[in-house]
Amino acid sequence: MRNARSVLLIALLLSTSAFARVVSYAPYSDRFTYPALQHRNNRYIVLLEAPALNLGGTPWLGAPIVGGLPVGQLVVYDTTGEEEARVVYPAGGDAVIGSIGVRRNDPSQTLTIAAQIQENGSAYKWVLSSDSGRTWVTVTGTPNRLVSNLLNVPGDTGGPHVRARYAPLRIGSADYPFVFLSNGELFAIRRTGSAKNILSYPGQNVQLAGSDLPGSRFLVRLADSKLVVVGLDGVHTPVGEIDPRTSRVEGWITSDGGVYVEQLINERRYLHYFKNGTRQLIAGPHNFPNPPAPGETANGVRDHFFAVPTADFSGAWFVQRGTGVNPTTLSVHIPELGGVRKQWDDATQPQIEAIHAGASLQTLLIQVHRERPMVQATPRIDPALAVWRIGQPAPRSYDELYLNELPSKAFVHVNPDTIESGAPFVFDSGVAFTSGGGGGFSSSPPAGGGGDVIQEWGVVRGSLKQRLVLPGVARTEGAFGSFWLTDVILYNPADTQQSVAIRYVPTGQEEGETRTLTLAPREIRLVNDALKSIFNLESGGGVFYVEPQSGMNVVARTYNKATKGTFGFGMTAIDAFNATTARFPVTFSGAFNGDHFRTNLIIADAEGFGSEAGLGAVGLSGDIGVNSVAFRTPRGGQQQLNSIAQPLGVSANETGALLIRPSRGSAIASVFAIDNRTNDPTYFPPDLATTGIMRSIPVIGHVDGANNSQFRSDLYLFNPTQQPVAAELTIFPWGEGQSSMVALTLLPREARVIRDVLSRVFNRTGIARLRVIGNGIRFTSRTYSIDENGGTYGFLMPPLNAFQVVTPGETLELLGSVIDPAYRTNIGIVEMSNAITGGTAQARIDILIPGGAVLDSFTVTVPIGRGMQVNDVFQGRGLTGEKRPVLIRVTGLSGVIGSYVTMNDNGTNDPTYLPAYLGARPN
Repeated sequence: MRNARSVLLIALLLSTSAFARVVSYAPYSDRFTYPALQHRNNRYIVLLEAPALNLGGTPWLGAPIVGGLPVGQLVVYDTTGEEEARVVYPAGGDAVIGSIGVRRNDPSQTLTIAAQIQENGSAYKWVLSSDSGRTWVTVTGTPNRLVSNLLNVPGDTGGPHVRARYAPLRIGSADYPFVFLSNGELFAIRRTGSAKNILSYPGQNVQLAGSDLPGSRFLVRLADSKLVVVGLDGVHTPVGEIDPRTSRVEGWITSDGGVYVEQLINERRYLHYFKNGTRQLIAGPHNFPNPPAPGETANGVRDHFFAVPTADFSGAWFVQRGTGVNPTTLSVHIPELGGVRKQWDDATQPQIEAIHAGASLQTLLIQVHRERPMVQATPRIDPALAVWRIGQPAPRSYDELYLNELPSKAFVHVNPDTIESGAPFVFDSGVAFTSGGGGGFSSSPPAGGGGDVIQEWGVVRGSLKQRLVLPGVARTEGAFGSFWLTDVILYNPADTQQSVAIRYVPTGQEEGETRTLTLAPREIRLVNDALKSIFNLESGGGVFYVEPQSGMNVVARTYNKATKGTFGFGMTAIDAFNATTARFPVTFSGAFNGDHFRTNLIIADAEGFGSEAGLGAVGLSGDIGVNSVAFRTPRGGQQQLNSIAQPLGVSANETGALLIRPSRGSAIASVFAIDNRTNDPTYFPPDLATTGIMRSIPVIGHVDGANNSQFRSDLYLFNPTQQPVAAELTIFPWGEGQSSMVALTLLPREARVIRDVLSRVFNRTGIARLRVIGNGIRFTSRTYSIDENGGTYGFLMPPLNAFQVVTPGETLELLGSVIDPAYRTNIGIVEMSNAITGGTAQARIDILIPGGAVLDSFTVTVPIGRGMQVNDVFQGRGLTGEKRPVLIRVTGLSGVIGSYVTMNDNGTNDPTYLPAYLGARPN
């Protein structure tokens, strides 16, 4: 208590940072996943993972369900990434599971795991492991009744345990690691594998409402209004009475016998404190400070108030959300400090939905609900995160963690004391996913992000500290007399000076060199020939690991100089926490292009432990070549495999997809398809997951371009499932004409290439947006022109993810363009609605130079459902002069806007694709 008192009386003079960014992440698995009830600060977490997605069915019904319960395997993950995931139950196949509890055994960090399973469609039993899932026993003395259902969990507002609110299962002591309620009876499970009854009111309205910090005493509601504390020895101690109209109750027990109780009465939450037989009302919603009178109609403001325990369970943190003229308020109640102490009011009324208290008693992680308008490619997504310390004012900015989320979303692993310094966190988007959404943001956003995210749902891992990876940088000779160079552009979005550490590790090695650059506020720096300029290397190739002081955006262009100009590709730096792991395979539907192409693969280690993956190829009729080829990367380094078709047994004329199945470590994979006739490379990132979400490629074409170019678009489709999948391809012409749809079916594990898709499938010419609907289908495209020798030069054009489409008030950032007479820059603006209505939408385009000044600003109009392109924007708007990099911002003014940039070499006509990233929003 002395620590709590001293901490709460400290007034820190520092204010919170105004810097915010969009956080990238990667799922642990491509399966539907259900977290166990467990402490959020456990190093090892337990998830129930469905055996496979039924991608041929409705997405949110795709996970197997038996008797209303989920089916799957229990998997243990190490949140540090040092140890590999382990399937721990059942030994083979899958199980029907209703409840899962996990207790960490300190100081060993081993886990005690309990799961209630259903056998033969009706019988329920508990199984228990005391050694992190290596061995299991059946628990004796438990009733044959279902305790809970992982498919039916309430919203999570914080506290030490994942989804413990209203749960009939709680974590106990070392000797009795779990306590559960069943039909009015309370049972404690011994670590030896038996259970005993510690409370018995069979058939009555009994609720398990909380515990003390050690897990030795439990708060129970009896009948309608009586509260008791039950010890593991079965001794009952009366607490007091609550309002009998209370529908749900949640609370915790202090070390000195006090009890906090949050009651849900007529859809309003109220916090009471019980001590020595007395009851004190602490707080309720702003607009309804007192519990409703008998007969009063409910007002449905459940989310406007909630409370969680302080980290030591000595008091209560509580939030009153802003409504009407009321601000959002954060307060704490500590009995020894005289009761309620308001920490701050926030007139901007952030919709705080959860708070997580740090063990230091100095920090809170504040989780804010931020909706975005529902758009074609952007289902409902949130939350936003900020770390707050005792004595500071309300946070002025929040890092955005956008997910397709359900109300049951929750942190599975988080340490509020270390998350700001870069400790990884694990977040669950919910037990299923659907759509919904709302929001906006002001100008001058800090670091954008999220364009590298390839699956926007599931249990994901990420970090508030940015660690970026450029998987391939070069200053080296290549095939057919080529010589490859890499230029890098770095953008500091902050209003303060920022340093960035760049570590270069040569291909195949573990050790590297580090250099530190310092960027001025809002500086955009072009580093030509980065290996020579930064590391003074005459020759080399490998990976850049980029660690900014707070956050920045980084883009590279790797190219080969030819007689007429350059051929190359753009690559935006990828967040290290957007890597693939053992249970999250990735695909590359455009990997193998057939005759006259070679395919290279680069895999960079993301977390410093080394990685290993199996490679496989899939063609028109399923698997081709050899079953699998092992690929290893060094610890903290990168490995490159050139001409991968040969070791995979893929013939030179075959087209198809590449599958990468990691078996160890955490890796970032990149594929490069290179035309042997022109040496023009196309960079392919991993395919974007499409389950349950319509995706659109913003532009495909069959059109003549500048300098006698004739652009065509090839579409690459891959069905990774074991079932046929029906797909719909719909084009939305940019110019005249109406939309047109073509249906097709992809056979199980079919990889198909459709050459010149606009002309051959739709019998159209010109330019159009292409929408693809098909559960689980992976797809991408390449747009190119053919030279007089039959060679091609072109660029990747993938479907847009949820971070690359904005609604009014939101902004996209596009980095990588350079004002240079040797290049012309085109800006594509696409309205992403699902119908052509005849109306128009608008977007504002700002062009910023180093230092943050706006060089030019103008508004464009685009027809609803169609697109337009601002060609050669710098020359066309008179933005000439010195060679310098710029940042292009596209802000939606109306409609649903997607965008991209191509930077085209005027000598070779070779275009470089530069993707958009969503800008972060301040408070």
